[in-house]
Amino acid sequence: MLNFQGFDRERALFVAGVGAQATVLAGERLPTWADESGGADGVRGAVRKRIQEALGVGPARALVLSLAIADRSELERETWALLRATGTGHLLAISGLHVGLAAFAGFWLTRVLLFLLPFCAAGRSGLNACCAGSMLVATTYGALAGFPVSTLRALVMLAVALWLIASRRSTGVLRAWMLAAIVVLAIDPFAPLTAGFWLSFAAVLALLAYFSTRGPRMRWWTTLPRAQYAVMVVMLPLAAWWFQSGSWLAFPSNLVAIPWVSFVTVPLVFAGLATVAVPAVAAEWFALAARSAEALHGFLKLMASLQAGHRWLTPDIGMVTAGLGLAGAMLLLLPRGLAGRWLGLCLLAAAVLPRAPGLSPGEYAVEVLDVGQGQSVLVRTRHHALLYDTGPGDGRAWSLYDSVIAPALAARGRPAADLAVVSHADLDHAGGIHDLVAHGGAVEVRFNRPDSAIPACRIGQSWDWDGVRFRVLHPSPWLPYLGNDSSCVISIDNGRHGTLLTGDISAVVEQRLAANFGTYDLVTVPHHGSASSSSHAFIRATQPNWAIVSAAWGNRFGFPRGEVVDRYQRHGVRLLTSADCGALRAVFPRSGPPRMDSARAERGGPWRWSGADSCVP
Repeated sequence: MLNFQGFDRERALFVAGVGAQATVLAGERLPTWADESGGADGVRGAVRKRIQEALGVGPARALVLSLAIADRSELERETWALLRATGTGHLLAISGLHVGLAAFAGFWLTRVLLFLLPFCAAGRSGLNACCAGSMLVATTYGALAGFPVSTLRALVMLAVALWLIASRRSTGVLRAWMLAAIVVLAIDPFAPLTAGFWLSFAAVLALLAYFSTRGPRMRWWTTLPRAQYAVMVVMLPLAAWWFQSGSWLAFPSNLVAIPWVSFVTVPLVFAGLATVAVPAVAAEWFALAARSAEALHGFLKLMASLQAGHRWLTPDIGMVTAGLGLAGAMLLLLPRGLAGRWLGLCLLAAAVLPRAPGLSPGEYAVEVLDVGQGQSVLVRTRHHALLYDTGPGDGRAWSLYDSVIAPALAARGRPAADLAVVSHADLDHAGGIHDLVAHGGAVEVRFNRPDSAIPACRIGQSWDWDGVRFRVLHPSPWLPYLGNDSSCVISIDNGRHGTLLTGDISAVVEQRLAANFGTYDLVTVPHHGSASSSSHAFIRATQPNWAIVSAAWGNRFGFPRGEVVDRYQRHGVRLLTSADCGALRAVFPRSGPPRMDSARAERGGPWRWSGADSCVP
C-alpha cells in the first residue's frame, strides 16, 4: 500500500534489503529453531527462554524482552498505543541510549578488572583496554538485539568516538560527529532513507550545539531537563516530516522515563544478561527488571490519561520545510544574547503549526486512500472534511486507522473529520470504526448497520460545506438491512464538477437509482469492481470521466473483474485502481478542469514500483 502521507513500507523494505514478500499458507511452525541453532541466534533463543520462564505473561515481560534482545513480538496493541501517546516509543529501540549504557558498563567493568589484576595496567595501555572492553560489551549487546539498523548505527558512532579517544587525536566534537556520519554513509548509503538516521544524528547534534556553547558551571541536576529540551526542540520538525504526529506530554513523560529506564530498568536487564548462565540468579535480576518496567508502565498510563490518548497531529511537510524548521531549532539552542536567535522560533513554527486552508471556496478534493482490499475516502472542502468508510480491520483490535487514516487527516492539519460515514457493516469498509470513535477521529459519525446505536445514513440527508453540496441518494429508511445493497450512496457537487461515492451496491440498486443519478466527473467503482456491479446502465447514467477501484494488488477475488474493466473502457471511462496507483487524489475547482494525482507518481524513488502507465497524470 502507498499513500500520499504516512509510513512508506516499500522504502523501509528496500532499505532492509527485502525484495519480495510471501505468505505461508500451510505448514508446521518450529518454535524452537532459535534454541537449536548456533551463534547469536542460539544465544538469543536461550535468553528469550530464560526471561519467559522467569516472568509471567504481561506488559512487563514484553518490555523486558524488548530491552534485552529487541524482541517486540509480545508487545500488545495497547502498549504500543501507550508509548505513542506519551512519545516514549524510542526507549524500546536498541539504539544510542542503550548502546551507550552498555559501552559505559563495559568501560568501567574493564577498569575494575584491570585494577584487580596483579599487573594493573595504567596510562595509555589501560585506556586502550577500557575502550576495547567498552566496544566488546556494546557489540555483544548489539548481537543479542540481532543487530537492527538503529543498533548498527549506534555501534558505528561509538566505534568512531572510542577510536578518537584511544588514539588521542585532537579533534572537535563537530568533526567527530561528521566523521561518524561519513562512516555510517560509507557502510550503508541508504541510511538517509530511514527516520532513525535523521533522528539519531540530529539528537546528537542538538546535544553538542547546546552543551558545547555553555560554560562548565552547569549544575548537574539541570543537565537532564536541558538535554531533553534540546532534543525535543530539534525533534519537532523531524517528527512532523516523518510521522506527522507527536505527543503533548512527551517532554514530562521522557523527563521521568529516560532516567528510570537508563539507571534502573536497563542496568537490571544487563545484570540478568550477564548472569544468564546461572538461571536462578538471572531470574531474580529479570524479576526486578520486570517490577521496574511495571512501575514505568503505570506511570505512562497515568500520563496518557492526562491527554486522553490524543496525539498532536502536525501537517505533512516536505524536506525543505523540515530543513528550515531544523535550522530554526538549532538557532534556538544557541546561547542567549545572540542577535537574531529568536528568529528560529518563526522557522520552527512554520514547520509544525497548522497550515491555512489549501482549497478555495467551492473547491473540493477527493482522496481515495490505499487501504488494500477495502475502502476509505477522504473528501475535503475549504474548512471541512468527510471521511467515507474506515478501511479494513476486525472492528476492534486491528485496523488501518493509525497508519493510513490519521496521517491523511493530519496532512492538512486536521485532527478529525467533521463527519464520518461508514457505508455498511462489512469489515473491509467498517473495520476501523472502533478506532475512529476511540481516537475522536470524527465529530459526527453515521453508520449503516442493523441495531447500531450510531445514527444511520439515509436518503434525503444533505448538507452544504463551503459552497459544496452533499446529498445522500440511498438507502431508504423503510428498507431492511440488505448488506452491500444498504451501502450509503453520496453525491457531491460544486455546481460544475460532481463525484459519486457508491460503497458496495449491486446492479439492482444501480438500476433503481439510475433516474436520480446525474453526470459525474468521478465515481468510486461499486463493490471494488465485482461482476455484480458497474452495469452498462450505471455507466451510461453517470457518464464519469474517471472511475476509481479501491482494491488490493493480486487480491483473491480478482477485483476488478475483466468484464468490468471492459465495460468502462467501452464507454471511454479512464479506470484507475489503488492497486496500481496507490492512493488517488482529485481536486475539483469551481472553475477550470479538475486535477488527478497518484501517490505512486508523486512519491517517486529508485525503490518504488512505478505502477501502471495510466497512473501518471
